[in-house]
Amino acid sequence: MELKISMNWTTAADFDIAAVYESKEGQRGVIYFGDLGKEDSFPYIYLNKDAGVDNQAGKKTEELVINQFNEMKYLWLFCWDYQSVENGTKGRWSF
Repeated sequence: MELKISMNWTTAADFDIAAVYESKEGQRGVIYFGDLGKEDSFPYIYLNKDAGVDNQAGKKTEELVINQFNEMKYLWLFCWDYQSVENGTKGRWSF
């Protein structure tokens, strides 16, 4: 089973999607803009790119693909506003 998660935005912001995992064997890791993961080998989680760098306006998309849930004991998915994390300020979210 494959799961694709897409985050789309057009505002001048650098949002990032990520996954934190722990395998059944106790291996832990983070898939994020600094480690895009692997689609066809462990951890079978892949981030397609880091979009929104430099807070430029325009159409942006990040897609996270999870290929094998059965390898994982725990899996957490989240996103953050990169600039706000760096500055310690509230995220610029609007839903």
